[in-house]
This record gives sequence, structure tokens and C-alpha cells, in this order.
Amino acid sequence: MIAKKGRVARTIRDVGDMDERITIQEKTDTVDVSGGMVETWAAIDEEEWATVEYAKTGSDEENPNGLEYSTARILITIRYRGDVTVKNRVLHGVKIYDIERVAALGRDSYELLTCVDRNETT
Repeated sequence: MIAKKGRVARTIRDVGDMDERITIQEKTDTVDVSGGMVETWAAIDEEEWATVEYAKTGSDEENPNGLEYSTARILITIRYRGDVTVKNRVLHGVKIYDIERVAALGRDSYELLTCVDRNETT
């Protein structure tokens, strides 16, 4: 991928290649039964069609406590929305992915989301 002026130069696939469903979520604050504030995740809109490309390899990371966990990067292409940021996350099936990067493709026709799986499920 080559970045040019905030956009990614990448071959844009046919919209028919978008054959998987994802949900983009945002963090919200809600009130629990005892009246306290709780952070939850809620869908921004309905599910949408996407192309999901899985990385050929993952990486092993180590945290300060010496525990290791595996991450896997995926690329998700969606129709351009303009409201997706790295503060959002993606739900694909039962897997949750943090968004690391959002890049416009073409002339704001599509968006490419670079996401990482932290092995968390719903």
C-alpha cells in the first residue's frame, strides 16, 4: 500500500466482493441498575457489507507481567462513511477488532480499516 495525500493507493474491488457482514461500534456510557455509569459498546448503524482480508501472519506481543498474547491484523474494506475513527471497533461474527487505522480509498468511495484482533469475543 502506498499512501498519497491521506488516501491509500489500492486496487478497489468490485462492490460484489463485499460478502461479509460487520458491525461498527462506538463506546457509550450507560447507567446501570444501581445508578452508576458503565462503559458499553453499541452499534453505530445496522450491519454493513464488507470485504475482510486476513493477514498471513500474526505477531506475538508481551505485556509487562510476562504474559503473552497473540494479535492478528485484518484489513476491512467498506463503503465510505466518513464517521469511522480509531475510537470505534468492529464486530465480525463473534470476534471483536480494534481499529488501528482508517484510510479513504479512491475518491472517497471506500474506506480501508486496519484492525487488530486481541482475542476477545462477544
